[in-house]
Amino acid sequence: MAKNIDYRDLSNRDVYCKRLLRYVLLGVFFVGVVFYFLYMNNIFVKIRMNQLVSVFMEKTDPVFSQNHMELLAKYQLNMDMLRSKDIPYNIDNIMFDLYLNHDKEMEKNKKIEKIMENALNYPAQMLINFHSMIMNKPLIDSFALVNETYENELALAYYYERNNLFHESILFYDKAIDERKNDDLRIPAIMLHQGFCCALIGDQDRARRLYTRIISEYNNENISIIALALLRYLDVFSRKQDEIMKDENVSLQKSIELYHFLAYEKALEMLNSKEVNSIKSDQPLILYYKAKILNAMGKHEESLLFYLQLIRLYEKNRYALSAVDRIYEMAVLTNNSSLKNISGKLDNIYGFEERNTNENDQLINYLSNNNTDSLIKIDINDEQLEWINRRLNSEKSVMMQYKEFLNKRIFVVTKNGSRYVGSAIKITDDNLTLNTVIGLVNIEKKNINKIDFDE
Repeated sequence: MAKNIDYRDLSNRDVYCKRLLRYVLLGVFFVGVVFYFLYMNNIFVKIRMNQLVSVFMEKTDPVFSQNHMELLAKYQLNMDMLRSKDIPYNIDNIMFDLYLNHDKEMEKNKKIEKIMENALNYPAQMLINFHSMIMNKPLIDSFALVNETYENELALAYYYERNNLFHESILFYDKAIDERKNDDLRIPAIMLHQGFCCALIGDQDRARRLYTRIISEYNNENISIIALALLRYLDVFSRKQDEIMKDENVSLQKSIELYHFLAYEKALEMLNSKEVNSIKSDQPLILYYKAKILNAMGKHEESLLFYLQLIRLYEKNRYALSAVDRIYEMAVLTNNSSLKNISGKLDNIYGFEERNTNENDQLINYLSNNNTDSLIKIDINDEQLEWINRRLNSEKSVMMQYKEFLNKRIFVVTKNGSRYVGSAIKITDDNLTLNTVIGLVNIEKKNINKIDFDE
């Protein structure tokens, strides 16, 4: 028997479903509004934080952190080097550490979240601008942290400065100053670095003008003290250069002194003279300083070729070992992929532990939009690369007959990269004892990666 259908019940059910749908939509709308206001609040906070950071960045800049210590260190370390007659490559290690510490500080200061610009953010911007208009405050027209052109120019200028391309660096510092207002407190910092670059390319008059302007216009700021110190260093180094050049005789020692007094062209000219190059025993040191001077002049490719020539001709000499370190530092500071490849191969040849050639990631990431690897191009001589590859693949034994070294002056490279030079005074089945300048050193044979006579 067919069941009677109550059409009234169906009508009530339909009304109930519509009412339920309406409530559900209202609930979703209410939850959406709540979440949007929470999102808006988050945007408010981020915009205000970015405004605070922008104000802070107007007062200082991560590119110029650490109170410009590397500028003062460049002068002071060279001065100390001539006074103490210390090992000539210590200064490079110290300056390299300063650069890396600078990068870590820059990365720490740059950790601020940027806001993605999209349509959902504009109501927050409009409300902030409405409030700013009532309070007679400047309006915001972008979510950017700071003007990226400014920051990239400063970062590029510093990149070129640290790689000794001072002419290029000065141009970018000029652009950064042109884009800034006169009351921007980063201007004296930029001028300080400009003066430093001018001094190193021999434009001492402009360097003095820049330092003097900082001292007179910003005499209440700490940076004026640094400018005064750099001005005094400039005068002292200029006077020392003149004193050296008064003596017409040329020598390797005089060229080294000129290098440490930052007179690179004069030092290189003296190193290339026949009088200096006539002494065969000085050739490793001559090649080493030629490479250092060329690198200091921003001629990285020529510098690399002299370092590789030194390593190839005098592989066991301590200056060759130091050249490996200098190539590693060039690879890190320039971020050049060819240099990184060569540095890794040389580390393998000398048995050093693998070193990180991406130490400069902080600055490189900061310049990621500028393709920094192409900023400094280095074309390597095929003959030099062939020698490296052939040497790397050779089956030369590292553990030679130890009895040959007894009572001889030798150098030892351990598996962790440590290097020792001294006389082998005792050899046992397990250990080797060296008499070095720091005293007796016992080295386990199993930890030795390379050993040979010190030439």
